[in-house]
Amino acid sequence: MSSLSSSNTLALKWASDVGRVYRVQYNYDLTGTNWQYTSNEISATKTNTAIVISATGTSKQFYRIVQVR
Repeated sequence: MSSLSSSNTLALKWASDVGRVYRVQYNYDLTGTNWQYTSNEISATKTNTAIVISATGTSKQFYRIVQVR
C-alpha cells in the first residue's frame, strides 16, 4: 500500500482472482474487531486490482482487503 497523499487519498493494490468481489475495510485498532467498510464492492477483472480511496481521520487507520464472493 502507498502512503496517504496530501489530498487525503490512499492508493491500494493487491493480487486478486479474476471474477472475485472484494471490499476494503478499515479500523483504528489493528487488533480490534470493529472493522468498517470504506468501499463499495470491487469486481476483479485482472490478476492485480488497484483503487484509490478517500482516507479521512487519524494517521493510525489500518486497512484490509476482504473477499466477499
